[in-house]
Amino acid sequence: EVSITLRLVVHSTELCVVPLYVVCDGHDGRFQAPEGTDNSLDSACRRIALGAHLVQSLYAEKLLEKGLPRKTFQVENDLDPGSPTCRVLHSQLTMSEARKLKQEDLWEFIGREIMTSPIASEKRKYLAILSCTFWDGTKVVADPALGGGGLALLGSGTLHTWPESLSQLIHCFTDQRKMPPGLQDNSCFRLCKSGRHEQLNFSPLPINFFEHFANCWKT
Repeated sequence: EVSITLRLVVHSTELCVVPLYVVCDGHDGRFQAPEGTDNSLDSACRRIALGAHLVQSLYAEKLLEKGLPRKTFQVENDLDPGSPTCRVLHSQLTMSEARKLKQEDLWEFIGREIMTSPIASEKRKYLAILSCTFWDGTKVVADPALGGGGLALLGSGTLHTWPESLSQLIHCFTDQRKMPPGLQDNSCFRLCKSGRHEQLNFSPLPINFFEHFANCWKT
């Protein structure tokens, strides 16, 4: 028998991280995925929301490993349970335009759109995933991996390997099936779906991007 005691202390703060799915103008929000995989906008949002919560937990554990108290950022839904677990931003940037831009230009364009939108706030940091990332077999386009200031912007090329729910978590982290041909393999030559998560220390999101959210604490 194992007994676990959880202690949650929420700070009184309006600071938070907003998980965000960015859908380009004229794009339906479907991310690149193997045939038969749910790659809908709703599925993307479920995957991103769970990913943010997983990194939220991992952040605290990594601090503990270094001898520090468990602390982490709070996501918007923690602060306001009535808010979406993952928001959708419909960009004015077209899919074809996004696939031609460098990651720095994508980051700047989307950052400006966020800060001129109704969700803009100096008390929020934004974790944004771009919907139209595409691997054509030789190169990947619209695949930013850039964080700074109040925005961390990532591509969705391997979003299909992320779990949608906790019940899928173990399967996704231990899935030894080969990455399907024609899809981006970002597993550092592990060549399997779970290799994507092993590469990130069992986190489906790069932990370094959350350094930009260090003042959004929830202990």
